[in-house]
Amino acid sequence: MDTEPDSELLALAGAPPPINNLVKVLQDEVKGLKVVIKSNNKIKEEIKKIGEGLKLLNSETQFLDRLLYKHHNRFRNDRGYKSLRILLKSVRKLEIVCPLKELTNLSSLLPLMVPSGTEILLPPPSLPQYSGVKVWLATKLMERIDICCRSCGVYAEQRLALGHFWGMAAYHLAVVSRIWTICCRLKEFYEQVQISLKNLTKYLPGRSLYTESVVEKLFGSMKAEPKKESNIETKIESKGRVEFDLGVKLNRSKFSEDLKVQKSALENHDSPQENLSSNSKPLICLKFLANLHSLQDLQVFLDEETAKRKREKKSCVSKKLDQTEWKALKKEVLKAFNQKLPNKSIKLCRKKIANALV
Repeated sequence: MDTEPDSELLALAGAPPPINNLVKVLQDEVKGLKVVIKSNNKIKEEIKKIGEGLKLLNSETQFLDRLLYKHHNRFRNDRGYKSLRILLKSVRKLEIVCPLKELTNLSSLLPLMVPSGTEILLPPPSLPQYSGVKVWLATKLMERIDICCRSCGVYAEQRLALGHFWGMAAYHLAVVSRIWTICCRLKEFYEQVQISLKNLTKYLPGRSLYTESVVEKLFGSMKAEPKKESNIETKIESKGRVEFDLGVKLNRSKFSEDLKVQKSALENHDSPQENLSSNSKPLICLKFLANLHSLQDLQVFLDEETAKRKREKKSCVSKKLDQTEWKALKKEVLKAFNQKLPNKSIKLCRKKIANALV
């Protein structure tokens, strides 16, 4: 995928369309008349699919616009909100740049079947070339929408993992996923249209609108591609026997030695010393429990941990617990503390926290 679109093609996309002057030719002079008719029918099919996809995209755009309007005051400085704004602008640009008008104009000038007479009227190759520039611009916009959807999805998933306003993140993720799916299908339709436009440019009579370099950027090489030969070299002897060059023979003894080395490394990896060190890791994390001596210390710890979970949950001591489990633990700890027996209660509370976090 190109990072930036071609500047020459961008300039050509803003140019006015060419004139619809039809060229009168004999049927015998047109080499690929059947290919032209087949390409025109394919374009007509894809136009219907693109129109239906754009209707769905328009409804999703309206829904996304409504969501952003509701969440503007609270989340206007949020990165996920800003990425959704950029996505909305890109989708609206795609709706403006949509080349359906150019494609319908081109298909109306092309024949749907082989005419009965000897003469036929065909448009010049300038019309499919200009339509190809518009289709290229639409595909580039869809590549940009793909990148925007992925970044919006990352921000929404982060908010879902954090558990802060997760309902809003679920709405955003649903809308973005639907827009991404529609744009992927539209891109496939546009690629099929571009292949048909390439065939029309090759077989329609008349002068080209653009230079060979521009046409090659749009459609690739217009020459017929040679068939790919297999990589296996065959050597045919005089007797008619075919020999295949399969490369160097592999020594199986080397593989068996490597397997033995890997097995010994795995056995050494699961040594008892490492198991002891892995069991001692949770004890290091629970050193903070020694600082809890009273009800006030316990309340301060719970408040600070709750605030830290909202900011960065991965660095918290209670990252193992989800939101409901953490709330249940707080209620249970505060309920278990008896002010008449402070020493016994603080030990019980430490034990409950340790059992929940280990």
